[in-house]
Amino acid sequence: MAFIAHNSKWVYWDVSLPSMAGPVTAAIVLEKLYHSEELRSVVWERGDCLDLVLWLWMLQDRDSDPPLTLSTQLTKTKAGNNPLVMVMTLLTGGPRYLEPLKVKMSALPYRKHRQFVQSSLLTIEAWTADPLPLGKDTPMWMQRALLVTKAFLDIPSYAKAFIRSQIAGHLLHCSSLPHCRNLRGNTPAHELGLQPLKISISTFFFPPSPSIQSPDLVNMLVSELVLSGLLQTIVDYMLSLTEETRHPWVGWAEGTLRQGRHPLAQLASMLSDGKVYIATSNALERISKEQQGCLTAGWQQKYWNPFVATLNFHENARKMWTGCDMHINKLHICDNLNHHAKTRQASNDHGSRVCSNCLVAMYCSPECQREDWIGFHRQECGSRRLARIHGQLQSSWVSHTQKSYLLSVLTMALFDRELGNAGTRFLPRKVIDDEILMTGTDYARLTKGGSSEQS
Repeated sequence: MAFIAHNSKWVYWDVSLPSMAGPVTAAIVLEKLYHSEELRSVVWERGDCLDLVLWLWMLQDRDSDPPLTLSTQLTKTKAGNNPLVMVMTLLTGGPRYLEPLKVKMSALPYRKHRQFVQSSLLTIEAWTADPLPLGKDTPMWMQRALLVTKAFLDIPSYAKAFIRSQIAGHLLHCSSLPHCRNLRGNTPAHELGLQPLKISISTFFFPPSPSIQSPDLVNMLVSELVLSGLLQTIVDYMLSLTEETRHPWVGWAEGTLRQGRHPLAQLASMLSDGKVYIATSNALERISKEQQGCLTAGWQQKYWNPFVATLNFHENARKMWTGCDMHINKLHICDNLNHHAKTRQASNDHGSRVCSNCLVAMYCSPECQREDWIGFHRQECGSRRLARIHGQLQSSWVSHTQKSYLLSVLTMALFDRELGNAGTRFLPRKVIDDEILMTGTDYARLTKGGSSEQS
């Protein structure tokens, strides 16, 4: 099969698309081999078979415009059925074959990870192409392709390729399918029924998968989803329901529903990130006044009003952070050991600067940065950069800039506590727990005799 797939052009020289004829044959045979109980354990225990499947998934005919993948060719020739997607779904559905696949995927370079995700996106697009008639099983095949694509998210390099491909935002723009079942597959059909594709795609990607370990990648994914219409999708979903709906958020992630964290609360807890905040703020401006009025006055206000209050809270915190007083405080974050010898006026004449290589060292002025580079930072820059990357992968690194902003968040939270306004927002303590406590500081001590809940 590997020989036929790799030498397809001259083996099948007399067909219309010789580069894909061999791989198509190999994919069909592989599916039949998997369903054969006698041959399954013999064939799939071989590492070269797993290599062949990965190669087939990433195969692209770059001579075509746009690039044609094997999966798109199978979708067209098999009338929507896709043997390669079926094989990959079966292989990634359990640890027996998934773990060896992850080992092989981890050994591949970043460009191969990006190629794998691109092939997945082209595969999904094949089911929504205009010339292809849409069948009732199309959402099921989309679900399988998405599950295969998400199976390797715990590999850092692959997760970066997955998010940078903007596959989630691209799928939110897809509107060819009017309704489909919930793509997560964790909700009984009789409870959920049919729902618009955009809502189904949203529930599949948001809240983000816990396999994505880096908070930077999570924030990139969420900001991309919001820019692509996630907030508008949630609003349309809320307005489509009635007050008598027993489980309004049943289509979303069940793990968060048990904690009462519906999607608006999830999004509100991520607003401390600058990219997510800007995307959400812009998305809110695009929601019509009529829809906002309905959300404010109707039964949805118990979800909507705290979300808007949380967004306003972060808007005020960012105004404080970028204001004159907080700007001076930011400039005091300086890694130059001789900073104390500098005059305050000299430090305030310039904006803060971060080392462009390690992105860790921060200085109050170019003079402090230049002096520290000559004296110390030149020798330690490389090791600090590696420590930052390792910390990001372990979700345990917070930049100076983020720490500075979180300080303004804490200040605003304390102001609200003194004024008695904290109850108008979603879980104000949760913002501090999720973000500020990552710096390792126990802010519960700020409240004399208070508990963590009170602080």
